[in-house]
Amino acid sequence: MTPLERTYKMTENPPQPMGWEEYEKKLRYLWDNLLDSNPQETEVQTFLKEHPCLIPGAFNMKGKSGHYEVLNE
Repeated sequence: MTPLERTYKMTENPPQPMGWEEYEKKLRYLWDNLLDSNPQETEVQTFLKEHPCLIPGAFNMKGKSGHYEVLNE
């Protein structure tokens, strides 16, 4: 195998992605179950890595969020 050799095959008719409403419902269920299990920090970190939409960022679609780092100006 060469470094740039394709190792996958695209599916002709892939299933549609899960809609946001369905994902949100599933995610709330999984998150609640995780929190109810008294998780270790590593378990929470793993969950958040798998579901990064739960982590607020510095920016959102309308500009800066409440988690924006203010640099010395």
